[in-house]
Amino acid sequence: MVDRAQVFDAADELRRRGEDPTVRRVTALLPTGGSPNAVGPLLREWHKKRDDEPAERPEIVDRAYADFLSRVWILARAEARRSLEEAQAKTEAMDGRLIELETQVWDRDLQLDELRLERELVSQANRREREDRRAAEQRAADLAAALSAEKVARRAAEAAAAEAVAEATGRRPRAARDEAPWVEFGAAAERVIEAAGKELTTQEILDALEPAFRLRLITALGRDGEAKVRQWLTRRARDGEGFKAITPRGPRRPPRYTTFALSAARRAATAAAMAEIRRGGRSGGVD
Repeated sequence: MVDRAQVFDAADELRRRGEDPTVRRVTALLPTGGSPNAVGPLLREWHKKRDDEPAERPEIVDRAYADFLSRVWILARAEARRSLEEAQAKTEAMDGRLIELETQVWDRDLQLDELRLERELVSQANRREREDRRAAEQRAADLAAALSAEKVARRAAEAAAAEAVAEATGRRPRAARDEAPWVEFGAAAERVIEAAGKELTTQEILDALEPAFRLRLITALGRDGEAKVRQWLTRRARDGEGFKAITPRGPRRPPRYTTFALSAARRAATAAAMAEIRRGGRSGGVD
């Protein structure tokens, strides 16, 4: 009699080998053999039962699958390692770039601080220079005023001496009488032209005088006061006494358009005074 368990075991063995379980092959594996009529029904029962169960994979398939999974795992680990190394390299590069940028920012801050300090020093130097220049200009103006005052005083003394001689002798020299109104005007005209810094006409010079002095001068000169002033300035310019006359071009230009400026000698004297004041300022100031 054929054993049911032996038939099932023989069929399972054939399937594990990868062979198709037939009646003949199963019978060949049975220890006691068996007839097809006895093995056939049991084999059909085995087929029905095995069809209802999940098919068991052959060992070769399992080995191939395991090998595939191993290869995939190796490749995945290699790819993960490569990605990690790339990420680390990028991180290190970014850290290096960040350090470089921070260094540049630090250097720029230092440069800005140096520029601010340099600008402050230049500003202080400019302020000191402006203050020194204003002080020098003021000293030059004071010196020019002192020179003009000295000139006025000298001419007044000469006029007084001439007046004393006239009183003593009973005769007044014509030159002293004619020169008297011009003593103060000469110094005043020099100050006006120097303050203007340009050439001036006779009328412009008269307009720039102090009103009281201008009225006293015009009163002393009488009629044609402007013409007399222009003639006096022209004569002083011709004699090289502090003034320079600039005659307008063209034969039809009237004399009133003549302009007057300080002579080169007068400007040189003023420049020399300015230089002397500057040298005194650099050496500790002017007493």
